[in-house]
Amino acid sequence: MLAMLLAMSALQAHAWKSYSDAGSLLADISRDRCVEDAPEGFNCLSKDIRYVRTDTGTMPVRLWSISQLDGEQMGVILDRYTLPREDFTRYAQDYGGQSKGNGYSWISKQVVLQGLAAEDGTILLPAEYIQVLPISDKVALVMALDYRYYFVTLDPETPHLFKLPFKHYEFYFIYGRTPETPFTLMFHDKTATDARGKTLVVMDNMGKEVHRITDVVNEGSGDYDFYYYGNGKIAFPVKGQDGAGLSVVVNALTLELEEVGPYFQTLPVGYALADEWDDNNFNNYQQAPVQRVATMTSGHGILSGEQIYLPIRKADGEVLNFDHPNILGIVPLFLPEIDGVRGWLVVYEAADGRWYRLVANAPDGDLLSGKRDELMPESIMELILGREGYPPFADIWLGTLDKDEYYGLFAGADKRDIPEPPLRLAVRYFKNPMNRSEGVTDWYDAGMDIGREELWAAYEARDNKATHPDNPLAMERPLILKTAREWWQNNKNYREYLETPWEVLQARYEAEARDSLKITADAILAMNSSDVPYGGDFYAAARTLGGKYLSAYWRRWHALPRSSDAYDICSRFGNNSYECNLVWPWAQGISDGQRAQEQKAAQAYAQDVARTKRRAPAYNKPVSEPRCYNQGDGTEKCFYD
Repeated sequence: MLAMLLAMSALQAHAWKSYSDAGSLLADISRDRCVEDAPEGFNCLSKDIRYVRTDTGTMPVRLWSISQLDGEQMGVILDRYTLPREDFTRYAQDYGGQSKGNGYSWISKQVVLQGLAAEDGTILLPAEYIQVLPISDKVALVMALDYRYYFVTLDPETPHLFKLPFKHYEFYFIYGRTPETPFTLMFHDKTATDARGKTLVVMDNMGKEVHRITDVVNEGSGDYDFYYYGNGKIAFPVKGQDGAGLSVVVNALTLELEEVGPYFQTLPVGYALADEWDDNNFNNYQQAPVQRVATMTSGHGILSGEQIYLPIRKADGEVLNFDHPNILGIVPLFLPEIDGVRGWLVVYEAADGRWYRLVANAPDGDLLSGKRDELMPESIMELILGREGYPPFADIWLGTLDKDEYYGLFAGADKRDIPEPPLRLAVRYFKNPMNRSEGVTDWYDAGMDIGREELWAAYEARDNKATHPDNPLAMERPLILKTAREWWQNNKNYREYLETPWEVLQARYEAEARDSLKITADAILAMNSSDVPYGGDFYAAARTLGGKYLSAYWRRWHALPRSSDAYDICSRFGNNSYECNLVWPWAQGISDGQRAQEQKAAQAYAQDVARTKRRAPAYNKPVSEPRCYNQGDGTEKCFYD
């Protein structure tokens, strides 16, 4: 897997559900994603319900979407917001993805407008906006027809737009999928001057600021500057001037500051390194909250200096310790050119030191391979606890050559051909995996594949692997160089193939085929030059290479499998060549004999035709009267011709 493998914005500016054009809305209608009693035509009340906050709890709402308005219908809506038709057309072209060639009437039919309805279908907000994101039963955040964001009051008759309270901002949403986590809006106030991090502002039911959280710093590689848990808690990692970290927790349901907890980070976790790797998975990942507990020491290759984490449970924000007394934590495995965590190193610690396991994919069974959450820390517990675990390592090194050394090897080479430095894995095994006290082995090369079966196979075949008593890089250097040269040569060959004219390639293929035939024919001659085979590769060599091969063939057989091959030989070597003079008389004799036979057959046919052309019998005119004969008994017998 290592051999083949060399900022998504966190909920930012996404709609609950948006449509690019009328066709996408029609697709949802045809897929039965709208309630049955929705108005006819291009109307959809979503079957999907979401929850918004009220003064006493939450309430479910539906998204209302309409399209295919004619110019007059759209004009009535534009007039309510005093937006000229030509301005709307320009905004839709500049910001809404509409073609510059489409005019007002066409765009009016293509744009999908959205509003809001209660669960029973009662209209809460008319469908007059490009996007609708409700934050309570009183106010929503909308993208209006000028493609700018506003707050709007939920009023089915006369909704009122009012400006957002920030000049420069990004916003984030919790999308209200459960009553415990209703729609919640947070802004990143970019005009605030923070000492260390961002200022995130939580908005209340009326679209006003309820909490301003400063110095928000996510030191992980994930994109979230907060994390929301299944029980409705929203946690913000905060660092003070002194560098001390903590988390501020807000209750999404009540909007109360609930507690101050330990500092955390987020990591982007992607699909596992599977045998059937899909390019589409390169940037498809989800965020995992983790808490730092230690740091990897040096001497572990690209894992040196990486942070060791304990995961935080998504359901309630509690730290997971894996229910194992010796697990210190897990280290994320990042590979070059691939976003997100693609595996983990589990770090164990006891009084006598540390040991490790690699986890690159979850087992089959309840945790199905290839799922998006396969590598989430909560999912890998089954492997960590050892039921179908990876082999334990007394020590581990994952890495490659220094970049200066590596790229110095390819000085003067075409940069397009130079591969990424190959990663290799080196490990120390326990002499007895079931009893660590029996000691450890030297460093062993474990290859370039970190699958569970492959690592166990490497352990079983360790006696055939490269070893070194104390320096894994020294052991891996020649193996890395060998792989790099192979990859470079393959890249170079493929690039040159793409750049080479077809006629040159064809000539090259023919030359290679001739060389291959020559090797085979020489081997046959060396075994027995007086009894070469009638057909097969030797005959192909005789026909295409001529010379001693054709001579040996002719001495043995004095004939060719096909007389037409003689014409091919004469054409290939020339009419005056030794090869042509060898086979042409035989072929000419075959041809003359065939012509003689054809001529003889033609003559026989002509004679047969002549014999069948006899004179026609004379015509006898029928007699109209009968001929009669006396029967000798006084009677006559008569006949007609």
